[in-house]
Amino acid sequence: MYCIFMLLVPVVLPQIQRGRQWIVLAASVGLWIAAQQGAFPALMKPFIHRFGVRLVYFDPFAWQILFVFGLWFGARHAAGRPVRLPKSHVFAWALVPPLLVSFAIRHQIFFDASVAEAAAAITHRHNLDALRLLNFAALAYLGVRISEQHPAWFEWRWLAYLGQHSLQVFSYSVAAAYLGWTVAGDATIAGQLAFAALAITSLTLPAWVHVRYRARSTARVESAG
Repeated sequence: MYCIFMLLVPVVLPQIQRGRQWIVLAASVGLWIAAQQGAFPALMKPFIHRFGVRLVYFDPFAWQILFVFGLWFGARHAAGRPVRLPKSHVFAWALVPPLLVSFAIRHQIFFDASVAEAAAAITHRHNLDALRLLNFAALAYLGVRISEQHPAWFEWRWLAYLGQHSLQVFSYSVAAAYLGWTVAGDATIAGQLAFAALAITSLTLPAWVHVRYRARSTARVESAG
């Protein structure tokens, strides 16, 4: 799915740069709404019936909204015209309690499994349901506000190092997430947090491997020349 979205960049980005961002964003929101009505599964149904294969679990019509809006934010920032977000401290702090509650429900902290199951029914992951989308937007907003208030927190060399090899790190993180679901899916919250900490720490590995691979490739080309 990520590769499919990357193929859209040469089409979407020029439209944003030409001032047609509202058309792009409106189309993105329209696709997300269509996804909530089951548009993508309906389009894929003949293919599934014919070949018996479901290509993706995550609905690209829904998840594209994160990619497109992220592309818009990034393009505005690169052009020196960052998107203006609310600066109210009250608004920012008001987002914290519902985020903590959603986290507690998801990990069954102070809530039993029945509450988590009820919440899962209205926060579907595959089609990025409205509450899940709002949760992501709130986290992203707080991340931006924190980075504005404390920029030094985001200037770690380690983060910059990972960012230089983002595709490799992202691919590795997907594999680590699936491994986590298999190994620590039924573990206690402490066990899950421990695995998450280990996985985050190990993100250096794919970046280091990529550095070594590029160095050897460059040396091989230079020696051949």
